[in-house]
Amino acid sequence: MMWCLMSENDPITEKEAAELKENLSRVVHEGLKPNLNLLDNGQEVPLSSRIAYQIGCLKDLAVVIDQVKGTTCYAAAIETAEHRVAHPETIASNRLRELMKDGKDHTTVMLELAEQHQKYFSALTEDADLQAQLEKLSERSIDQQAAIESVTQLSFQKFLDAYQHQDDNFCQ
Repeated sequence: MMWCLMSENDPITEKEAAELKENLSRVVHEGLKPNLNLLDNGQEVPLSSRIAYQIGCLKDLAVVIDQVKGTTCYAAAIETAEHRVAHPETIASNRLRELMKDGKDHTTVMLELAEQHQKYFSALTEDADLQAQLEKLSERSIDQQAAIESVTQLSFQKFLDAYQHQDDNFCQ
């Protein structure tokens, strides 16, 4: 958002708004599709190149924010994003897909991963302060979940429709 506010851009044309809407639809509906293309000035371009371009645009801003805040975490986040674009096999959803290639279903893979995590975390020594903090977070999370679930839920399709049309009048 900050980058958008600081960048000089002409107002979005109707054609650009239509492309943005189409690109959003493609990412929402086909985001995990290998070799997904987006529209850029009427041309089909790989999603990975658009992501790399956007990350490149954010690099200088990340450095400035780090300087102001006295951190390195924003630039580090950009480096991580660049690495993941260059090496998509490091993205969690792609790693999961790789684990499922041998015909295992999602549930089987999740159970195997859960068992691996259980063994790892069971081997760690207990930290009483950390345990108390985690229990408080757990209670808060359960309360938040109950509040969310008490509200009427939309179907996923209605959610997507509302999400995709939330900015219909933004560019006008």
